[in-house]
Amino acid sequence: MFNVITQAETLAVLNSIGENIFIADNDFQLVWMNNSAHQLLEEIKDDIHISNSHDVLGKNLSIFHRNFNHQQHILTHHLPYQTKIKLYGKYSALLKVTRLKNEKNEEVGYILTWDDVTAAEEENERQMSLLEQLSTPILPMAVDDSLLVPLIGTYDSKRFDLLQQKLLNECAKLGIEYVVFDFSAMIVEDHELVVNQIATISETVSLIGAEPIYVGFQIPLIKNLVAQKVKPEAKIYGSFKQASTYLLKKTGYLSS
Repeated sequence: MFNVITQAETLAVLNSIGENIFIADNDFQLVWMNNSAHQLLEEIKDDIHISNSHDVLGKNLSIFHRNFNHQQHILTHHLPYQTKIKLYGKYSALLKVTRLKNEKNEEVGYILTWDDVTAAEEENERQMSLLEQLSTPILPMAVDDSLLVPLIGTYDSKRFDLLQQKLLNECAKLGIEYVVFDFSAMIVEDHELVVNQIATISETVSLIGAEPIYVGFQIPLIKNLVAQKVKPEAKIYGSFKQASTYLLKKTGYLSS
């Protein structure tokens, strides 16, 4: 027959667990936390305006939330509950909350675990940013002061915005005079969006003093350009080879 463990033994077990564990009473007042939770709060004490982690004991859970009414509704009606939140604009936390019951199965409070995933979230954001950068390549060409922009795959408004931002920076930094946009590998799902962006790109590139050149328009896209009566203010060629020949002649590398 198993022996009933003492309260001291229970606390020792909770302190040996690597997770950050908080216990609140039915009025959402923090009454206990394990050693890992104390260590976590010591690291962020300046953000929650405390001198040490023990200062939060006896405080309401609202100190961690700007809109505690919403959290209180969840704690009252939707347990067990799990969510990922951003605290103080800099910490990412995976929170899990469940009811705490005594030996009579009476609800006497709440158990909250706080998994600090800030480092993992920052790395994920860094990887996503890197993928976005790689998904919008801007390449130098053999012709001086020229760039090639191969539009590969599907583009949405966010990806077009990123492309435009990168392109403006590159053109300004390098003094670019010609930009060749190759649409041959683009997968067009939203023709209206792409048509509008073509007009925007032409205007943007022209305003920074460079000449836009378009190649590789696919037949469905051409039909939509005609249907919407959009005529890009740019040279348009069927292939990259034709555009390259134009540039070589324009820059004097190839005689007419």
